[in-house]
Amino acid sequence: MSTFTTATASGRGQFQTSSSSPSSLVSFVIVLCTLVIMMTTTIPAIAAAVANTPLTRSLQTQSENTSARRALYLQVYSTYSGNFAFSANASWAQFTYVMQTDWSQDVLVYYLTKYGFNTISLYNVHNALGAPAPTAQFRTLLRTLRARVAGLRIEGIADDYIPAWTRMAAYQNASTDPNEMFDGFVTEIEFWGGANDPSELIASLTHMQQVDRPKQRIPGTPLYYAVYLGNLNQAATTALVESGVVDLMMFHCYVKSPTTCGSYTAARLGYMQIAESNYVATHGVPSRTNGAFAVILSGEGSLYRAGGGSFSGDWMFAQHLANKSANTVAVTEEAATASIGDYKSTAPLLRMQGYQAYEYCFYAVYTGDTMPQADWVALLAQTTTTTTAAPGPTTTTSAPTTTTTTAGPTTSTTTTTPSPTTSTASTTAGPTTTAAPPATGTSARRALYLQVYSTYSGNFAFSANASWAQFTYVMQTDWSQDVLVYYLTKYGFNTISLYLSLIHISEPTRLLSISYAVFCLKKKKKKLRILLYEIRLGQ
Repeated sequence: MSTFTTATASGRGQFQTSSSSPSSLVSFVIVLCTLVIMMTTTIPAIAAAVANTPLTRSLQTQSENTSARRALYLQVYSTYSGNFAFSANASWAQFTYVMQTDWSQDVLVYYLTKYGFNTISLYNVHNALGAPAPTAQFRTLLRTLRARVAGLRIEGIADDYIPAWTRMAAYQNASTDPNEMFDGFVTEIEFWGGANDPSELIASLTHMQQVDRPKQRIPGTPLYYAVYLGNLNQAATTALVESGVVDLMMFHCYVKSPTTCGSYTAARLGYMQIAESNYVATHGVPSRTNGAFAVILSGEGSLYRAGGGSFSGDWMFAQHLANKSANTVAVTEEAATASIGDYKSTAPLLRMQGYQAYEYCFYAVYTGDTMPQADWVALLAQTTTTTTAAPGPTTTTSAPTTTTTTAGPTTSTTTTTPSPTTSTASTTAGPTTTAAPPATGTSARRALYLQVYSTYSGNFAFSANASWAQFTYVMQTDWSQDVLVYYLTKYGFNTISLYLSLIHISEPTRLLSISYAVFCLKKKKKKLRILLYEIRLGQ
């Protein structure tokens, strides 16, 4: 008699057969074959069924990729950020009511593309969805952005105000065009009621997911929910992991320099590792969050900020001055990543998913894309241009370009085309004002008259309208030059005729500025013909 032992539900059991009985041996072979068939068919089928649940799919789509998320907080229906009023300064007009202004949308698309943002998180969405007219404008905005920025993810934001979540869900469920819908949602509950009480956050997300139940933008691709976290302890972190309503934890990291992100986030990463480890030990599977986290950086600086704090804005501006051809957003993220370092050595269950930028208006200023002339001079005076570049390469001119767009908050990076303003190619030596005569044909010449050293055109004063700031002193403002290059490229202008007087070209200081402006334009847009047009002699 030989004995074969197999495990049962209780962990013990025996299956006995006699080696001298052919029928018993045949029975054993039949049972064994049956087990093999079950393992090759039934078990995979069960596994496939489990893998098809929204939760499991969400977990499967998350990856270890610090460049997967480059997200930008953004106001689209507002005139302010925190206690900072956009209308207080003419140069901030581009940030006011983005969803209602084509020009503001053009500048936003330019900015997203130039710096490789693949996700935008929208504040005050519920305010825009309160009436038919703004709701229609919001739908148009989302369609426009998705058509112009490939692979863009769009997220709605709300705090603990349940009607705001309900309004976003109702909008989602009433939408028929996927291009008008959200990919996910983000909480704006930083410290909660008692600094470490996550009950409001969990209640908001639970209501959204179980009561309001917004539909998926793309069938089969689950919506995801990210949470903005400030000062929290172990108990709060554990509660969030155990709640089963969070896909991505985003840690507030508002520091003067991204080179200090590691020390600023260390404790919270430790709390998350413990919470994930305990969850796996208790439930035998990863949590819904599955260790996914991102870091939120603030672009607020000494001149512009939403509240009282000055954070990484000045550091970013110094990097921009040190290397204007670099992608300042990428440089900032690289410095933060280097500071965080090898977190896997102490938190192996965690998975870095990328970065969140607070917010568009402050980032646009401190990356050098818009700033009033006087403020530029003031900030330049207090910033050394010999600042050591951040760790990592500083010559990036575009966002990561190789990804596969899939579900979840962490898995797709936009394939972006480098902006014409970020090219580092050398220009051909020689005069910039003596281009070869244009070829014959009605399409050979597309020329644009242009003021580059003025605050007016005829009797029209640019300063009379905040939206015209881009046309004032073009030759002295990098951001205005960027917008000009964008416009020339978009509409195919190959020639610009500059309104300048003898005074402009005779004074050494002005001549230097003009020469620099011409150099910048030629560098940013190849094959551009630049002609000097003198409107009045001696003026």
